Amino acid sequence: MNRHSEVEVKFGAAGVSVAGYHRFIRDTKLTNCAVQDYKVVSGSDTYYRLGAGVIRYRSEGGGGVLTFKERKSNGSIMDRVEIDLPFAESVQPRDVVSVLKHLKAEKLFKIDKVSYIYRTRGIIRGQMYEATAALYDVKTASGAVDRYLEVEVERDNKCSPKLAVLALEEWV
Repeated sequence: MNRHSEVEVKFGAAGVSVAGYHRFIRDTKLTNCAVQDYKVVSGSDTYYRLGAGVIRYRSEGGGGVLTFKERKSNGSIMDRVEIDLPFAESVQPRDVVSVLKHLKAEKLFKIDKVSYIYRTRGIIRGQMYEATAALYDVKTASGAVDRYLEVEVERDNKCSPKLAVLALEEWV
């Protein structure tokens, strides 16, 4: 897979507890993967429409990351282009928002979320791949919390997008 490509699956996970998620990820018989890293991250994501793509601005004060996302085809929601532009800490959110306004990006919505993220390594058809699993809670505008589970084979993996899709089908 190339530097600007990602394959992912995402599910509503209202019935999944954080403890159950931890047990599942750590059970290598179920996932066929070994845990490499774990972290908990909280912050806000603001989404914008720009042309055929979507831009996400992830900020935790200074710096942050601007991510362009676009489906590779209308028929696939799994395989897409994803390009990250990380900012130095000196870049302020108001500067990023100003650029997006000048580009005429349409603000879609903003979410606050807490993510429980595992980086894992596995083998599919003799090829190694790395997958990231994230259980995350999103606070909605009404104050309710929705939970989702996402598994992705990210950019710079040595496997092909086709093998990445096969690997994710094993997770599902």
